[in-house]
Amino acid sequence: MSDLKDELRQLADEAACQARPLAVADVIRQGDRRHRRTIIPRRRGNQPAPRLAPRARPVRRWPGWAAPLAAAAAVTAVIAVAATVPGTIHGPGSAGHRPAASAVYTVYAAIFGPPAGRDGLVPVSTATSTPGKPIHLRGMSGVAITPDGKTIYAGSGDTVIPVSTATSTPGRPIHFRAEVSAIAVNPDGKTAYVEVGPRSGPRVLVPVSTATNTPGRPIRVSIEGRVIAFTPDGKTLYAGGPGTVTPINTATSTPGRPIRVGMLPTQIAVTPDGKTAYAVGFQGAVATVTPINTATNTPGKPMHLPGCTCFIAITPDGKTAYAGGSDTVTPINTATNTPGKPIRVVFPNASPDEIAVTPDGKTAYVASYGGGPDSVVPISTATNTPGKPIRVGSGATITITPDGKTLYAGTMNKIVPVSTATNTPGKPIPLHGPINGIEILITRGPATSG
Repeated sequence: MSDLKDELRQLADEAACQARPLAVADVIRQGDRRHRRTIIPRRRGNQPAPRLAPRARPVRRWPGWAAPLAAAAAVTAVIAVAATVPGTIHGPGSAGHRPAASAVYTVYAAIFGPPAGRDGLVPVSTATSTPGKPIHLRGMSGVAITPDGKTIYAGSGDTVIPVSTATSTPGRPIHFRAEVSAIAVNPDGKTAYVEVGPRSGPRVLVPVSTATNTPGRPIRVSIEGRVIAFTPDGKTLYAGGPGTVTPINTATSTPGRPIRVGMLPTQIAVTPDGKTAYAVGFQGAVATVTPINTATNTPGKPMHLPGCTCFIAITPDGKTAYAGGSDTVTPINTATNTPGKPIRVVFPNASPDEIAVTPDGKTAYVASYGGGPDSVVPISTATNTPGKPIRVGSGATITITPDGKTLYAGTMNKIVPVSTATNTPGKPIPLHGPINGIEILITRGPATSG
């Protein structure tokens, strides 16, 4: 811990000299994505990523980068943990019942204040659509879950608290002596990476062993905006910073040479074969997608797309990446890195904010943040044509169950299950709101007792 303390003291000194305004990406993705995925803060990416967390979607997968700055006031991330217990949810979705699914899920709503007294995790049984007893975690920031679904890591001030999903009980806090802003878990489940440091100024990544919950030596890397992605084998972590993406060897925790991408990445997504990482962001009003060869860590020719690119998702076969802009989604041929014809997707009083692709690769769902009753639009990947908007409520964030049968849309005050076979919404699961942002992550693991 002495190395960690020394590193963080040095960060504090540097921050005093180098303080700068909070990045727009940070303001928008208060809850964290992605990551979203892995990191939850918002967003979103490979699936989703998970969007570092906002989205917490919280962040977003963290949520949507195009969200209004007001969304930073309170961001909620929802983590749906797929149960290993087989089961079926019956009932026609359009008649107000949940659509059929091959498994029962436990949904954790990670609520971020203000007020700080409401911060915490709320388990929701999708079998009964009733919230369980809240797990209070005051001042919660980033959230991430292990691939086996057994542990949720939640940032709380200068600590990270492991929460057992089997018992819904928080464990002993892991101390960092600096503010925690985001968390991501390696696909191998062995290490959680915690972004710590001052809100304005340099930060570091601290690896934490999930077996012992002990932090290792900080990794000095230029990171900003809670943008982290892993290669599928978990051997390399890519961290986004001002104008760069830095590869980190996860076996040795050593950063490589920063890769210049010319913009602040808002998301990074890696192809299923691990050969290409796509960094998306914007320079002023120009949307940019930069492919990175992961074998050589060299950037390719940037692609400039219409609007402000805020998110990206890649089909399971790795052949197409979908990048979203102000009112379009652009398909990109990953073999040639050439963009196709933009698909116009229009939401009332909002813009596309997140995308998720079904496991069979047949449908890409686009969600908006900011308003309008029609917040999710399906796109046929065979024809790249948008379908009829699905009414789930404003400010939606989305993810899809591993069996591909159900899409969960988190909105301002509820979670809505949607049958992907019929694109019809089921009975909403209410959340205590209103909430300014939501993130959803689904992963296989045991159902919590609630």
